[in-house]
Amino acid sequence: MESKSLNRRTSYARMKKDVFQRLENIVKDLTPERLKAAEEELKSSQFVTDPDIDLLLRELQHYGKAHPLSNESRINARLKIKSMCWKNSLPNIWFTITPNDLTNPAKLRLCMNRLYSTEAAAQKIDEFRKSLDFIHDSVQDPVSSAKFFHREIESFFKNYVRVGEEGVFGKVSTYYALMETNERGALHIHGFMWLDGNVNMPTLAEDMIRPGNEEFKEKVLRWVDDVFCEVSLKKKKSKPNF
Repeated sequence: MESKSLNRRTSYARMKKDVFQRLENIVKDLTPERLKAAEEELKSSQFVTDPDIDLLLRELQHYGKAHPLSNESRINARLKIKSMCWKNSLPNIWFTITPNDLTNPAKLRLCMNRLYSTEAAAQKIDEFRKSLDFIHDSVQDPVSSAKFFHREIESFFKNYVRVGEEGVFGKVSTYYALMETNERGALHIHGFMWLDGNVNMPTLAEDMIRPGNEEFKEKVLRWVDDVFCEVSLKKKKSKPNF
């Protein structure tokens, strides 16, 4: 509904522009040969010499940028990430967060209390504990999934990331995250974190082994051991398959 509303407002605004009449004439004059030539130019140089097609592509970007998860919005996100890398150097942490919106108890309670009365919701939750039918209602309620996702992500950044303060990941100076959906439509995010003092991160290894920096090296190693840990699972030895 939000996407349709954004597209409707964008379309209304662009149709009011004087360029809209020119675009109508451009579309009428397009030929397969001109489009093929423009396609080859975009592949080779990312530029189009045909002024009409260039204008048409720029106008289409206004619609794409207003549409969530569109190709234009992804390109815009990449430009923002590149800008942040120029300012803060390469990010230290890459993360993906996919909240469990199918069987999470908090999501189930939110879903049932939205769809049913208080008494009926309590009865449904009790029944769902003995059955797997609740997944159907859970999947069929995207509003509860969106609210649950917002609650989980907001809690993650507020309590774990804590920009400008000491947190689980150390002292994070800034971050960037992009929301996506999977084939089922479930929301998840990918993102980067930049730690405080991240500008010198590309030369961290060289700084650690430089003579006289033994104390600095020990501090870095203690920080890594404190923030990051690895759990190794013992696997049964088996003959390899060739």
